[in-house]
Amino acid sequence: MNRLTLLAGMMSLLVAARAQAQPSLPDSSNFISYFDKILIKCNVSTQSDRYSIIDKTGKDVDLRANTEYRAFLSLDYEFIGFSYGFSPRFLAANDDRLKGHSSFRNYKLQFFPGRFLQTVAFDRTKGYYVKNTGDFVPGWIAGTHPYIQIPDLKITQWSGSTSYILNPDFSIKNLIYQTQWQKRSAGSFVPSLFYDYTRYTMNLLGVPTRQEDFNFRLGLGYYYTWIIGKHFFVSPNLLPSLGLRYSRANTDKDSTTDKGDKFYFTRFLEGGIKIGLNTDRWVAGAGLNFNINWYNENKTMAVQNNKIFGILYLGYRFNTPRFISRAHQELMKRLP
Repeated sequence: MNRLTLLAGMMSLLVAARAQAQPSLPDSSNFISYFDKILIKCNVSTQSDRYSIIDKTGKDVDLRANTEYRAFLSLDYEFIGFSYGFSPRFLAANDDRLKGHSSFRNYKLQFFPGRFLQTVAFDRTKGYYVKNTGDFVPGWIAGTHPYIQIPDLKITQWSGSTSYILNPDFSIKNLIYQTQWQKRSAGSFVPSLFYDYTRYTMNLLGVPTRQEDFNFRLGLGYYYTWIIGKHFFVSPNLLPSLGLRYSRANTDKDSTTDKGDKFYFTRFLEGGIKIGLNTDRWVAGAGLNFNINWYNENKTMAVQNNKIFGILYLGYRFNTPRFISRAHQELMKRLP
């Protein structure tokens, strides 16, 4: 299934889902709602996974995926949206020659029931390299010699989040998904619950190894949007959170399985700033974001997963196609 077919299929599902929801609210003094239009958007991000293993008694290890640029195609329709992310092979920055090949896939579905924001996502990254290879290989020269590569390290994650916007005059739809325009400057605290299941798999010196993490965390973020004129906005945000991680490791060796279960206390700090343009048809913008999280593996070792990245996006709103509108009307007639 190619990407255009995937988006077309999701378009039909989104319109059908809207038909079973409550009617959209008209424009108010605070918002303009684009409930009669479908937004297709493309994002380009410099986001890439980075895991730092900090060893106080030895050398640190800096693991990175060779996906310095990622692209996301999204389809948003009023209270529901879908996005698909991948790492384009044609971009020169994602060079396989020295860093090895990495692959990335992401699927995300989001809902906006009232002032709630609900997301569910799946992503998978495979293939990592050791950024600080020179600390382990004498005489290694950056840009000339290949990095130490771990091509079969695969990280798969199923995740979700539930958030609630406390201020009814603040639009998270304007900030993140552009299905609404916020007319006046406003901000809001946004409490959020995050949960995910993450699986790490690889062959370590011919020995299959698997680790499973179950993460739960609670955060309280703050978002603010300054409206500049009729079409521009600037919006910073900050979200600290705390959580627990249950980790289960399995190593298969000589027909036996070694298991280890541990609990960790996790800390997260996320934030960023975004600037954007909005018209009745076009949306565009740029942002700078960071996501830092860490936990102590033991008294001498800590694990960090840091992401600092920029993003550019461009989108276009168009009227619902006639064949979908007709299907929408027929579905509405059959509903009780």
